[in-house]
Amino acid sequence: MRGRILFTPVSTVLAHAGRSVMVARELGRRGHQVILAGAPRLLRDPALEDPQLEYAELPDVPPGEGLQILRSLWKRPDPRWLEAHVRAELELLDRARPDIVVVDFRLTMFLSARVRRVPVVSLLGGRWLYPYAARPYRAFRTAPAFWIRRLLGKRVGDFVIPRSFRWLLRYKIRPYWHLFARYGVEPGRDLWDLFLGDLNLILDSELLAPTRPLPENFVRVGPIHWEPTLPEPEWLGAWTVVRPVIYVTLGSTGHPLLFRQLLDVLGRTPYRIILTTGGQISLAPEEIPANMRVETFLPGRLVMERSDLVICHGGAGTVYQAIAAGTPCLIIATHFEQELLGQEIEAQGAGRLLTLPEVLRDETTLPRALTEMLERRAEYARNMRRLQQAHQGLDGVRAAADAIEAFLSQRLAAPALAHAGGAPRTMER
Repeated sequence: MRGRILFTPVSTVLAHAGRSVMVARELGRRGHQVILAGAPRLLRDPALEDPQLEYAELPDVPPGEGLQILRSLWKRPDPRWLEAHVRAELELLDRARPDIVVVDFRLTMFLSARVRRVPVVSLLGGRWLYPYAARPYRAFRTAPAFWIRRLLGKRVGDFVIPRSFRWLLRYKIRPYWHLFARYGVEPGRDLWDLFLGDLNLILDSELLAPTRPLPENFVRVGPIHWEPTLPEPEWLGAWTVVRPVIYVTLGSTGHPLLFRQLLDVLGRTPYRIILTTGGQISLAPEEIPANMRVETFLPGRLVMERSDLVICHGGAGTVYQAIAAGTPCLIIATHFEQELLGQEIEAQGAGRLLTLPEVLRDETTLPRALTEMLERRAEYARNMRRLQQAHQGLDGVRAAADAIEAFLSQRLAAPALAHAGGAPRTMER
């Protein structure tokens, strides 16, 4: 049964935009009418844009704004742009009249879809499901927890931080509470209450985001990671003859200070470095060290397969890409979700976890970790290959499209059932 499907990711973050494009493209190939909505900066970039999809423009969170909210203690979303987002979303829903909306962390759309009574499919990472986490959160080391830990001391900080995490998130989402109340919609008390849909698709493996038993309207589909369809660079073979080779990629949410720190530290090593910027920074030729090759985008998995080590920020798309390539990761997390995935990779022995404040505070931290990982590369690579084997056969795009189609068919059949006097079975909220 074919339908009209609206996708609304956080379109200023490459991971969310990319995985929505992947699923939207698959559903479009299956004959559904698919609309992809958001800010054009990434969605209409030639690297992501698909001519088979229909596009609609929506205002979105400024690229740096969301990261500042995650990385700071007091900063919260601006109520003015939240209100503007809802107005634009309601207009789009009235104009497009979709059968369902697929949302990837665009929190205002959960409100808008409920106001217009449009069923919602939520794409989310398993690490956000705090109430269902198989293991309790540990004390975070990224900002702002890093500074609280230093102020209180490690022992007290490790006790206080995990217990305060839920209250901090409640403070952060208070503007959403007010917005939901204005439209007469119950928001729930916690962040995870905001982004739960009628159907929730977990884009993580059980191995790296274990959970307790979930309600029936949750489906684990597995990882989805986007990369540009680019050919192998002509220079790659010659560049990777000299070993070791380190691939550095910070997705679309790299911190400017981290880019500069990596340029400084890695430029003084004897290693061959390949760095992608994702268009986040511009470097003059004289700023690029002689041992470094800098590009905007590259076919990530192919480059990882040619590398001895990946340095990344811990974004799920990049980490799962490294798992597919079997290449160990040195993760430098800049906010708590990246840190959670880094903890899992470190626990599996497939990489190391550092955080941005740790790297910036002590200039020896990154070189020491780099040296240790390269000296023990065989051990890290063996553990990463074990993860690679455990993830073989997972097809998150196909599984997500299957789940969305099944949900869509159920929703489209519901009016016919009601008309025939039957009572359609609905999923739990």
